[in-house]
Amino acid sequence: MKSVKMRCLAGALLWWAVSPLAAAQSVTYPCAYIDKTSESLERLSQCARLEKGALRLLPAVTDKTVRDDNGLFWVGIYARDWPLQDRDYYVNSRGETLSVIHFDNGPDTFSEGLVRSRDNGKMGFFDSHFKEVVPRRYDFAWPFNAGRALVCNGCKPQREKGDEHTALVGGEWFYIDRAGNRVSDIEDGPF
Repeated sequence: MKSVKMRCLAGALLWWAVSPLAAAQSVTYPCAYIDKTSESLERLSQCARLEKGALRLLPAVTDKTVRDDNGLFWVGIYARDWPLQDRDYYVNSRGETLSVIHFDNGPDTFSEGLVRSRDNGKMGFFDSHFKEVVPRRYDFAWPFNAGRALVCNGCKPQREKGDEHTALVGGEWFYIDRAGNRVSDIEDGPF
């Protein structure tokens, strides 16, 4: 009986070791970051792993980065085989990460204390403590300006042939306040 249990355990361990889940957890991805010594963009070939669907950074990068006034630093994961939608992350002093949209050749920046984050195709706003301030429920959102943000639902990205920029077309456009309340409508999307 004992040998049957041991064979079952050995078989289960062997199956896990060759499964895609085990392989995915052993992959180490490269990243980009701002070096605290040179204050320039640097790359590190062994930087991050995905563990149970969460980004885990290796100490090699956390010791080298520039932190902002909130104690946050940025890393960008630009490997072609990166399985998650977003590739830019802010990281706090506890190693917690917040995915932010890639905008204008880099990570989204904080505007009026909030940064845009996307999950399952929906955008919302978070503060520098990674607390959700406005839930992710918009197809697109512009940064806050003068206490309000322009958002849309149902808008779709459209890129003209040969143009490096993507336009947003269609959908319902309106402004929200910091509580996520609709404060005014606009007739057509700005793009």
